[in-house]
Amino acid sequence: MRRTMILGCLALFLMSSAIAQTGQQVFQLDSILTIRIYFPYPAWKDTLTANYPTEREVPCTFIALGDTLFDVGIRYKGNSSYGLASGTKKSFKIDYNEFVSGQTWDAIKMLNLNNSFKDPTLMREVLMYQYLNTDEELAGRAAYANVYVNDEYRGLYVTVEQVDETFLDDRLGESGGNLYKGDPNGTMQWFGSDTNQYRSRYEKHTNEEENDWSDLMHMIDRLNNTPVGNVPDSLEPLLDIPELMHFISINTLFVNLDAYQGTGHNYYVYNRQDNRFQMIPWDLNEAFGNFNFGMSANTIKNLDVFYLNNPPTRPLFQRLWQTQIYKDMVLHHLWNYLRSSWSPTAMNVKIDALYTLIRPSVYADTCKPYSNTQFETNINSDIPTNPPGTATIGLRSFVSARTTAVNNQVNAQLGARTLLINEVLALNTNTNADETGDYDDWVEIYNMSASAINLAGYSLTDDFILRSRFEFPSVVIPAGGYLLVWCDGEPAEGSLHTSFTLDADAEDVYLFNVDGSRMLDHVTFRNQVTDVSYARTPLTYYPWIQVAPTPAAANSNNTPPTITLVSRLPLQPIQGATVTISARLTDSGGSISNGVLAYDAGSGFQNIPMSDDGLHGDSAAGDGRYGAFILGQPSLTTVFFYIEVEDNEGALTRYPADAPNDVLNYVVNRPQPNIVINEFMAQNNSTIQDEEGSWEDWVELLNAGSDTVKLENFGLTDNFNNLRKWVFPDTSIAPGQFILIWCDEDGGDPGLHASFKLSASGERIGIADDISYGGQVLDSISFGAQSPDISQALSCDGGLPWVLDSSPTPAAPNGLCNISALTIAVNGSDLTLRWSLLPAAMTYNVYRLTEPEQLPQD
Repeated sequence: MRRTMILGCLALFLMSSAIAQTGQQVFQLDSILTIRIYFPYPAWKDTLTANYPTEREVPCTFIALGDTLFDVGIRYKGNSSYGLASGTKKSFKIDYNEFVSGQTWDAIKMLNLNNSFKDPTLMREVLMYQYLNTDEELAGRAAYANVYVNDEYRGLYVTVEQVDETFLDDRLGESGGNLYKGDPNGTMQWFGSDTNQYRSRYEKHTNEEENDWSDLMHMIDRLNNTPVGNVPDSLEPLLDIPELMHFISINTLFVNLDAYQGTGHNYYVYNRQDNRFQMIPWDLNEAFGNFNFGMSANTIKNLDVFYLNNPPTRPLFQRLWQTQIYKDMVLHHLWNYLRSSWSPTAMNVKIDALYTLIRPSVYADTCKPYSNTQFETNINSDIPTNPPGTATIGLRSFVSARTTAVNNQVNAQLGARTLLINEVLALNTNTNADETGDYDDWVEIYNMSASAINLAGYSLTDDFILRSRFEFPSVVIPAGGYLLVWCDGEPAEGSLHTSFTLDADAEDVYLFNVDGSRMLDHVTFRNQVTDVSYARTPLTYYPWIQVAPTPAAANSNNTPPTITLVSRLPLQPIQGATVTISARLTDSGGSISNGVLAYDAGSGFQNIPMSDDGLHGDSAAGDGRYGAFILGQPSLTTVFFYIEVEDNEGALTRYPADAPNDVLNYVVNRPQPNIVINEFMAQNNSTIQDEEGSWEDWVELLNAGSDTVKLENFGLTDNFNNLRKWVFPDTSIAPGQFILIWCDEDGGDPGLHASFKLSASGERIGIADDISYGGQVLDSISFGAQSPDISQALSCDGGLPWVLDSSPTPAAPNGLCNISALTIAVNGSDLTLRWSLLPAAMTYNVYRLTEPEQLPQD
């Protein structure tokens, strides 16, 4: 049985990487924050105005959510929203980290307070960010705050998340790649090989000191200078096309033209670890057709879903629309949205909720540039503007008209839909077997038409470029019928077995017509759960949901129960101590049948019922939190466990998802690991090469303890808001052993390669314990500016002080000092150790003292 030590700490969450873990208090849409900003002088507006051209921040005191932060950076922000906004309600950018290194608020470093320029409803930006996040797109978040400056109410502001390294770490688990902002003129046109042509058109927001623009220029070069016939081959390796098509589809619904396809800016692109760029939206206050290029309100509402302003100057989208299959992706997404989240009914629910939330604050806001009457009117109806025929379009009138217009365009270009990818099971261990008895992954095709369809020559693939990885035989799906295709990589087992398998962590599946000229359907999925399928919602076909599998049959509405907030107390149990395991068990229908804790202390798994009665470490009775006890065990016993819950309709969920193959564990009386950072180098130009022959930054760890330590699931980080920025694979370190971790973001290379680089200008790095045992920081070091090929090392292996070393010793003893004399001074309970240093050639011993009786006798 494969048993992997994985997450098992207090307050574990089942969530995908797209779900934010920072800013959870800031970006809530069920309440409005109160933010108070204080300046030590009354003329603060004059100071911010004077600093606006240089974007220089000044310090202020910031109070919100019961927190008081001093020396917070603040400045005015915006372009049109600053210069053309009537009145004195300017937008602010707040930087908690500007004057106090490492300072954050709710785990974020920066916050934008937007004045809702040109938006009488104060909802446009929030609604679009909300929609993007509901669809799990890589986008910031927005909410609301009542803002006071020196105790004067400045009005209701929209709080908008900053796209920065914190954002990237939070959503993608990485931030080492280059992040560019397409401002002021990020049109992605090719202007030759002079880097200055791009520096003047884009802003670089990460790795600025490296000043390397080659990745952006390479992408733009390929985009503009590859023959049109090779568009899929040239763009797929450069851009995350499926993610881009989701964003484009949403952007065209909202007719947000102050963006790439319109004004040619207001976006970020980030070069991920897989060397593909991903577009990130920004500045959405002109959504709902508010930026119109002088077009009439009627034209905006009916705008072509593939509209481009001056296509030759928008080469990215121009090239995309020259390939029909890319257009098919957008049309399919729109078809989905119109039947669910973008219907007038669904959008009106969102509008109503925000209206109820913000109306009192809007009426109290005397700094806003619009009247209360305009606020009320524009929720529903258009407000005429100049020139005649143009308008600030009402939210409800826009949604209604846009729904009709987009639906007509989609139907005209797609025609009647016939075949859908309807359900996917990417982790099939016990649901249904194929003809040979194997529990393999599968994709279900549904014929939604009124006629039978022969699939001969149609194709299914998980690779957009290799469109014919699996070609259907002559097989007929009756009208309203279903067909299973086994994605097992075993085509010899039958005509409906593909040559590819499904990746439960991340996958795209495409269905093409006979000649591959049209894409009939497409699904993207992430983080699948064992024996839980990913399926279209019955009747409406969207959104996709995780449900109990129904192979070759109509999809189920029964969402399997969920297991969240798994807790183990105590985290480090001593011999004989009872351990409490608890978790929140929920079901969409409120029909939990039973929850079971399975544990193995050496005699095989035993099942214990979990209870929600307030008597089993489960908080209060009936609150949805279930608990059970594992009796105390002898010292050094390893206890394995997992949780299983079933609903009344038989849908089953386990945590971890692959249990009992992957399970949680703990060790009774586990010795505290004595792992230290012993040496590091942040500018390795010629000292040591990694396995690929590259000169990369590195960190050396030493096991200064007496026991071998299994490092799997320990964390290494340079971001102390994310102690598990890089997680160790299955690695052990023996007593006295040194190991080297390359800090180079090259996770695919052999060896230990962290997902971040070291900053030669200085930062803090640390190693954190296995999260199953609390995940606390075991050792850390803050350092300043570093010099090439000079390491910083512990002068005595495992012991202070830190020194600069011009003769680095990666993965070997430092040998910089020896102990000549050890003086111990005892003052009450304090123990002071002093030593003198001898030449490195002499021998020495290092003693780590914990109890007086452990003092060496020699």
